[in-house]
Amino acid sequence: MEKENDKIIFKKIAIDIVLLIFIILYFGILYILNKKLDNALILNILKTSSIIILLIGIIFTEVSYHKKSFKISINSVEIIFLAIYILISDVIIKRINSTYNVFSILSIFIFLLYYLFKISIIYTNEKRKFANSFSDIHEILNNDPIKKEAQKRGEN
Repeated sequence: MEKENDKIIFKKIAIDIVLLIFIILYFGILYILNKKLDNALILNILKTSSIIILLIGIIFTEVSYHKKSFKISINSVEIIFLAIYILISDVIIKRINSTYNVFSILSIFIFLLYYLFKISIIYTNEKRKFANSFSDIHEILNNDPIKKEAQKRGEN
């Protein structure tokens, strides 16, 4: 029973793990490319990848709409946020007077913290649901009111 529950939990967090790996790889590749390419080419790569990621986010939104899946819609919002984050990354870098390398490392750290926090919340909630499924207190403490039918006095 416990192994089945762990498989269910892993299915719920698998997309988040894949997204986290993708984001880490993306910013890692950006870190490596920044050392070898000039800033104008890096900026073009950022804009192009932002549009591609935005299209993926829109596709996820359409899939979530047709499947009526709240989980996929949350993931689509995260992907769209990532696309916007990448698109405005040049402005962020100029505002904090930094380089693309520092920005890449900072972005990995931010997204890693976010997804680890999200995965831990999902894991804790699913474990709590599993533990509560063993409790039958909600069946014992049935709070439904008892309805009595009214009867006239004196009639049997």
